[in-house]
Amino acid sequence: SPLKISAKNNSKTIDIIGYNVYRDGEKLNTETITEKVYSDAFFEDGIFEYGVSTVYDLGESEAITTLVNMTKFLCIWILIM
Repeated sequence: SPLKISAKNNSKTIDIIGYNVYRDGEKLNTETITEKVYSDAFFEDGIFEYGVSTVYDLGESEAITTLVNMTKFLCIWILIM
């Protein structure tokens, strides 16, 4: 859905293209994700930082990140809200 920004009587609609998913700062997807779910089948133990950024027609947002302890998971599902 588009996001509309207004500044001093000028308005611009920014379109959301999709999302990028990162693990420890490295982008996991090769193409922009358009679904709101991403699966990472990663099989190493440890604590990893996962992040999601929004890709707009004018650029990309900063990633919002969280730490995940992978000693308890075989696969992580990332839900993009």
